[in-house]
Amino acid sequence: MKRLMIRLPDPAHDTLEARAQQAGEPLASTAAGLLRTVLEDPESKPVRPVRSQRPDSRTRLPASTPGPAWLPSEEDEKWADDTWGAILALHERYPRALAKLEHDWYQHPERAEMLAALATWRAAIDTAGEDPREELAFQNALLQLARTLDQAPGLGRPFKAGTAMPSGWPRGSE
Repeated sequence: MKRLMIRLPDPAHDTLEARAQQAGEPLASTAAGLLRTVLEDPESKPVRPVRSQRPDSRTRLPASTPGPAWLPSEEDEKWADDTWGAILALHERYPRALAKLEHDWYQHPERAEMLAALATWRAAIDTAGEDPREELAFQNALLQLARTLDQAPGLGRPFKAGTAMPSGWPRGSE
């Protein structure tokens, strides 16, 4: 018999601990039994832990958005409001990094999608971040965007964080 050490996210560990208490057996015995069950019956569905109130790192801004949360969705009318607000919050939270954001960024799909992705990522870290490397990767991406904005020719006037959502958002026309 071999020993194995594994890491589990807190919600999965909590669920496993609750199952062990219900069964009246040690945590390791419960974990081993679940693992043996999955390995012995490859057709069985993997045992999924019951989620705690804390969402996982794939948290989306609008929970009902089909597809990637940072891309516009015709089916979800809240997407535009939620994403615009999240991008404004990102702009207010990181004013130095986004100081040179163009006033009409929302008319350029590549910029709008990047900002929506960053806002979605920030929300996921804020609600369910468990690994400091997530924060470091996010900050690196934000720094990269700041450098891109700094080198963008013809900036014109900068975006103001209090700007109202344009009527054409997210399709790029005012």
